Amino acid sequence: MSPNWIVLCLAGFFAVMLLVKLMLRRQKQLMELLRSYSNTQLEWSRKKARAALLARQAALNKSKQEDLSELTNMINADETIKA
Repeated sequence: MSPNWIVLCLAGFFAVMLLVKLMLRRQKQLMELLRSYSNTQLEWSRKKARAALLARQAALNKSKQEDLSELTNMINADETIKA
């Protein structure tokens, strides 16, 4: 084996190692971006579900209050008719 061949093999090996290192670093960076994106999406979906739950509860409370006020109005109307 000639010295030129050994130098070329070592240079090729170091080039491959450098590319693998760069690839792994980029993969780690992309995984972090994906993790932050999924966490953000999860947070938004939780907030959206909570807002929907609060809206449903508010609508139920409002309808109950309206039913109660309707019943009170009917009772008051009956009392005025009797009087």
